[in-house]
Amino acid sequence: MFESTKSNREGWPSRGRRAAAVATALGVVLTVFATATESAAEAEPTPIETPVETPIETQSTVPAPPPNTLPPEPTHEAQILPIESTSATSGQPLLVPDPRSGDLRLEPAADLLAADYEPDVEQTILDVAYGPLEVQRLDFHLPAGVDAPLIAYLHSGGWVGGDRIHVPDFVLRFVERGYAVASIGYRLAPDHPFPAPVHDIKLAIRWLKSFAADSPLVDADDIILVGASAGGHLAAFTAATVGTFEPETGPELAGFDSSVAAVAVAVGPTDLTTFYGHDHPWAAPLTEAFLGCSPCTTTTLAQASPAAHLHTELPPAYFAVGAEDGLVDVAAQGISTADAWAQAAGPGSAWLDVVEGRGHNIDDGSINQRFLEAFVDQAVAERPADRRVGSVTQAG
Repeated sequence: MFESTKSNREGWPSRGRRAAAVATALGVVLTVFATATESAAEAEPTPIETPVETPIETQSTVPAPPPNTLPPEPTHEAQILPIESTSATSGQPLLVPDPRSGDLRLEPAADLLAADYEPDVEQTILDVAYGPLEVQRLDFHLPAGVDAPLIAYLHSGGWVGGDRIHVPDFVLRFVERGYAVASIGYRLAPDHPFPAPVHDIKLAIRWLKSFAADSPLVDADDIILVGASAGGHLAAFTAATVGTFEPETGPELAGFDSSVAAVAVAVGPTDLTTFYGHDHPWAAPLTEAFLGCSPCTTTTLAQASPAAHLHTELPPAYFAVGAEDGLVDVAAQGISTADAWAQAAGPGSAWLDVVEGRGHNIDDGSINQRFLEAFVDQAVAERPADRRVGSVTQAG
């Protein structure tokens, strides 16, 4: 059921007319998709068969799931840089500079959200079903107006926890800029190991495209997929594997694929073959829970790694990594995959934001918001055949 929840902030103008229009549109869409949801396949995915192979030795102490709370207030001291053009040559990622301090709402040259920033969301529609399972739900965060370009967000939680209700401000910031955000729930390990979450995400993307075809609220021709931590891994994997690891769908979704226009990955592991052997106490147990193997072979690890599925038709990707991340190693994960992504897909296809002084919890006060927005704007504005460009000029 669609449930509309509106902000109670003081000073907002009346939106009765918009609420009526939204209710009418959603009534039509609900009727169209009720049948589609009921007819979707309910079968659990077939677990991956683990080949006989020498396993990687790891520690197997099961950790508590990563916390689902917001990180502490940012303390990162950003370097103040001049406004300049940035470019990438063939085979190299575009390097995002350190952000300049200041309130992005008030200072056009600033790159950081203020610590007390609150996104201006026009309307929230909760608990929208994209499939028959209880977890196959998403939440819409909508701007004013219609035909908003769409960002699909995948939450963090180490593949074993987390919830779609937790959407960081650096994502919700896009709503006040005219983007819609759909936060997607997906099945979690260990009860539902890989590829179950990937199937859910690809089903949700197909559903969003079908929904947008009949709804005035969003335009899903170019979906930007954004994920944090485990959600970042799933976002990169989904973007790189169009046509494989696809879910069973009914005829109502047959005309829609799981491709995305671009992907943004915040501190997501992208090469599980190296992540599994990392000395952090969470790395091996979380990987084993996600893949349903103990121990895991290199073949199984590679099969679930975005880094093993790169090709020339990849969409543009933005990688934000913490320079001091003790869980997702900055060199073995984000930097190496950004390099490989650019090598595979060409100039301008990979942007790399190395956040100095930060660990695994990259937050709203450390990611370079201005460059992330420039990346997303560019991906939406360009035609698919012209997505990969050699240089980008950032407006102050």
